[in-house]
Amino acid sequence: MRVVVLHSSFGTTGGAEIYVQMLCEDLASEGHSVKLITGDDFGIVAHNRNQSKLSRYWFQLMDIFGPSRRKIIKSVDEFEPDLLHLNNCARLRSSTIEKISKKYPVLFTIHDYYTVDPSGTSNEEYHSKVRKLINIRSKILFHKYRKILFHFPAQRTKERFFNYSGIYFDNFLIFPLNIKLPEFRYCVPDDHYSFAYIGQLEPHKGILEFAKDFEIFSNRNMSLVIAGDGSQRRAIGEIASKSDKISYVGWLDLEGKTQLLEKVSWLIFPSDWFENFP
Repeated sequence: MRVVVLHSSFGTTGGAEIYVQMLCEDLASEGHSVKLITGDDFGIVAHNRNQSKLSRYWFQLMDIFGPSRRKIIKSVDEFEPDLLHLNNCARLRSSTIEKISKKYPVLFTIHDYYTVDPSGTSNEEYHSKVRKLINIRSKILFHKYRKILFHFPAQRTKERFFNYSGIYFDNFLIFPLNIKLPEFRYCVPDDHYSFAYIGQLEPHKGILEFAKDFEIFSNRNMSLVIAGDGSQRRAIGEIASKSDKISYVGWLDLEGKTQLLEKVSWLIFPSDWFENFP
């Protein structure tokens, strides 16, 4: 089978990016022809959560009503896929996805809530008038994506997705993300409580505030290891450098994560939004 895997950007390395990379490797190892296409290939700048309001509004308008990305469509057409697997789609523009879905079968794996919430979190508090505009936005997107099969990695994700948008459709599947975990020895909890956070160091992940609270309220029998990269890397590093309970080990590859999981008893998810597939 010929498969195009389409993803917005590898500007940050989060769970979705790791999943996309592993998916491409697994598909190729099973004999499929795979082409990975990202917005990075065409100089499309990744979404920045720290943009001004005007920039964010313009980004939303262009993503919904802007012209299609012809270079992306051309790249897909040159490969002539049997299936296109869509992942994060911010900045790829809905008209691009709509045109592709009229030519090829598309499976859309939901990694966040961007389709129903511009922030991607489904955790923002909006004024009632803004909420109405967001609902209209969702209806426009769902109309454009009407030929697409949606993939939710968990029941709770599907329910959150539908409840938040107030829109329901039946062209979806629910099954876990196909992530092959390495074999490792589980750390048996003892009198020392060892915790670890592995993920992006970004505000919506809540790790900076958690680290500050951990330093204040944890006792001597507790330790925290933070692994990952992002805009809060320096702040996390400063806290860790002054603490005897918190350590920051930077970004870890699969081997490094496996070694870390063998040393800690608990994983933490202090996110400020509804995680899609923890």
